[in-house]
Amino acid sequence: MNPKTILYIAISEDGFIAGEDNNLDFLNPYQGGEEDYGYSEFINSVGCILFGRKTYDVVVNMGYPYHPEKMVYVVTKQLRISSSEKLLFFDGNLRKLINEIKS
Repeated sequence: MNPKTILYIAISEDGFIAGEDNNLDFLNPYQGGEEDYGYSEFINSVGCILFGRKTYDVVVNMGYPYHPEKMVYVVTKQLRISSSEKLLFFDGNLRKLINEIKS
């Protein structure tokens, strides 16, 4: 089986993934509540997650976990030490990383 690379992204009606200063207020109406819009099914189907560092920082600062049950790669120019073996800050060639993950 050939693993897929899937882009999963929240986007506003006008085509932006964030407002000024990484503002994600457009997501507020969808936070909490009982509806998860298929997210649980989706996240259970993936083997690992790649985040950009800015997205990672925003999500973690909002109090959401980075999926500690999955292998998570944070693509960054500013390497950090990770407190978990399932969290890797990565500053190399992204195409090479994706090919390694797929193999």
